[in-house]
Amino acid sequence: MNTLRPRCAVFSSTRTATETPNTTVGAVNYVGSSDNGMGGAVWVMVITFGGEIVNIKVIEQNETAGIGDVALEQLVAPAKEKKSADVDTVTGATITSKAFIEALTNALEKIGK
Repeated sequence: MNTLRPRCAVFSSTRTATETPNTTVGAVNYVGSSDNGMGGAVWVMVITFGGEIVNIKVIEQNETAGIGDVALEQLVAPAKEKKSADVDTVTGATITSKAFIEALTNALEKIGK
């Protein structure tokens, strides 16, 4: 998947967000990355609304077609459900899985989770 990398690590897609020390209202996106994938960097975006995680997306990766890309798809669902990077690696795609977990952890740290 060839996409452009975001130029900043934290940005708002709809700058209706109002940030205070304890709450955020509106959509705010947090991006994390790992350079440790089989094909290089894996970039993950965590989308929040009102301070709550509402979605997690892989926004860039160059993992092996049919293996790494499938593993990334399989990792997103449990990460979204748990709202956490505490997910099991995918058998046969351990390096890709660990890169996803590292990228997601990076993004979640920016949120404070």
